[in-house]
Amino acid sequence: MNQYFNRIASVLVVMAIMVACNIYTFISIYGNIASSLSIAQSEVVIAGSSFIFFYACGLLTFANSADRFGKKEILVWGMLASAVSTGLVGLAGDFWSLFFLRRIQGFCLEITEARHSACTPLFY
Repeated sequence: MNQYFNRIASVLVVMAIMVACNIYTFISIYGNIASSLSIAQSEVVIAGSSFIFFYACGLLTFANSADRFGKKEILVWGMLASAVSTGLVGLAGDFWSLFFLRRIQGFCLEITEARHSACTPLFY
């Protein structure tokens, strides 16, 4: 077995948990986000929905990119883009910035879905 298997598997599991938490944790804090940005809760829901839509768009875009550009490169750039976009969401100051940044975040988080094609050979 590859000496890096446990390390790679651990990182991929943590990434999967973080992506799932990002989707569902946001739902429970809609009220807090709305009050801190002084916007309606329905606008926060719209921003959350845009995240999911662009996450799906990213899936269609990056599903085959790992095979074309290389799994390692896609994973590294995807994790970097995900980290930056997630940090930028915390800087949102109004509805439009939250809406725009959540879209970018959803798209960037999908880049890391290349982990499926990267880790499949590790288990078979």
